[in-house]
Amino acid sequence: MSHLKVYLLVVVSFLMVSCMSAHQGQTRAPLSATPRTPEVVKTDADTLSYVVRFHSDGDRDRFISAFQNFLQNYTYTSAHIDSGEGYVSIKMLPVETISEDEEDRELGFRPVEESIFEEFIYSEEIVEMLDSAEFEPLPQPRKGGFVTFYSQRGFFDNTFSELTNPHPFESTDEKEALFTVTDSSFRRVELQLSGRLLNGAGQSITAMDIIQLWTEFVRNHPAEGLALFRNVQGVEAFIRGEEPVVRGFYAVDGLTLQLRMESPDPEAVERIRSANLLWSSFMLGPYYIREQQGRDAFLQPNPNSRFITPYLDSSVVRLGGDQNPVLSYSLGRFDAMILSSTDDIEYVQRNLNDNSELKKLSSDRYFVACRLPDLAARRFVAGVIQPQSLLSDFLKYEGETIQSVVIDTMDFDVASAPVSSMMPSIDKPLRILYTNEDPASIKIAEKLLADLTNSGIRSVLNGVGRRKYELALVNKDYDLAIGWAPESVTEDKAQQLRLSTIWFDGYDNPIERVKEFREIPLFKVHNYFLAKEDISLHEGRPAGIHMYREEEAQDEWDDEMPDTREHEDEDESTSDAQEYDDYDFLWE
Repeated sequence: MSHLKVYLLVVVSFLMVSCMSAHQGQTRAPLSATPRTPEVVKTDADTLSYVVRFHSDGDRDRFISAFQNFLQNYTYTSAHIDSGEGYVSIKMLPVETISEDEEDRELGFRPVEESIFEEFIYSEEIVEMLDSAEFEPLPQPRKGGFVTFYSQRGFFDNTFSELTNPHPFESTDEKEALFTVTDSSFRRVELQLSGRLLNGAGQSITAMDIIQLWTEFVRNHPAEGLALFRNVQGVEAFIRGEEPVVRGFYAVDGLTLQLRMESPDPEAVERIRSANLLWSSFMLGPYYIREQQGRDAFLQPNPNSRFITPYLDSSVVRLGGDQNPVLSYSLGRFDAMILSSTDDIEYVQRNLNDNSELKKLSSDRYFVACRLPDLAARRFVAGVIQPQSLLSDFLKYEGETIQSVVIDTMDFDVASAPVSSMMPSIDKPLRILYTNEDPASIKIAEKLLADLTNSGIRSVLNGVGRRKYELALVNKDYDLAIGWAPESVTEDKAQQLRLSTIWFDGYDNPIERVKEFREIPLFKVHNYFLAKEDISLHEGRPAGIHMYREEEAQDEWDDEMPDTREHEDEDESTSDAQEYDDYDFLWE
């Protein structure tokens, strides 16, 4: 294997430098004033395993892409790759054992039917490396700084709520979950707090406080509250204003409380496995809302956050309202924002690439919920809607069409379903419900209105704020409702129950919903996190946002990692890209 070892080291080193140098000449300047090449900071004795440190995510991603292309064209081995922020670990795994004579003859260049390449993305931590016992976890970001966010939506959506809402049942080896289910049946769920809880203001949270805050949540967010507490005694009557409290919320003692059911609910525990259970007013997340002035929510770090460390000194989230947020970002009014528009993304890539970075976040899956009682009418409406044209020609967002909100691939496709040419008999205009605090929903509703009108179906728009939108959903005051769910709905049972409860009257069979045209799937929209180059996301999560200082990162790296190159000859340094010109034959 000797030739292969040397050959792979040359390939890895060449890709490290060539990816970086090409990028510097064509796109953007590095973070620091003095460009530095990536470094091989750890190798096994057999030189078939590497840990490479990069100085930007862009260099790292280009290296992975180039290495993948190499494996596809010249596969001799399979590769296991782990990557974190600025780091890549590679372990070459031989596909088969061959003799040195065969290796001498072939030099690793032989055709294969399929390249074996796997990439596992882990944020800020290199996992399953050469020998995990040899490495300490990568250093935590340093605290400090102030960031102004911009949210396209006029409320804390699934992305930004991560800053304020902890997950009630998340736990680690060192820390217990905030809640523990101590008893559950179809008629009752008992929860216990894991000891004394302090919120961001230093106040102790008891079972009675939780009941009060849950009641406030149901009052302010009736649809979301119903999704959490469906079948809890008195919750629907409370939403209708018929009862002053939710009877099913019961405090056993200071640390124990119960949810008592009106009717048996075998999925009651699954419903509450959501970060909404401890919404922002609990002040238990990594940040809490100190105050809100108009559209600006001022966040403070929570010194008592149990799981996620807040790194910023403070921050502000601007909740919608800007007609040209990308322009405002370019003028320095915002430090970070969420993008989905193709035009905005292209503008950023053309004009802001020198001092900003884009990171892809999770997607949102959009759909239309149809409450028309007649199957033929629902089928006709579904036939009028053209998701692909709506996405690419009208909405102009990054994304792709979907066959179901919950299931990525299914046999039945609404777009290919036969559509009756006979217009159904509809006595009154269809009410199209949407929230006017979501730009995508506004455009979808306007296009839907135009298409229905052109098809001879009278319709009216009902664009309202978030709370009125939720009330209309609960009261079933609509015929068509535009909604969306986070990408996690494809796997998260709590999100699936939320979807069926809020938009489909508890009808939880996703295949039948689509076949009966109650659910008209549209597309998933890709979200991108745009931020100044000195802002980064620890573990790839918005809650891990921090100010990145390259000098500090280098200091921490020097302190944390052992020096594995102390015996190397400095004269053998290969930091200059020019030294690799001799290996251009590898790519010819």
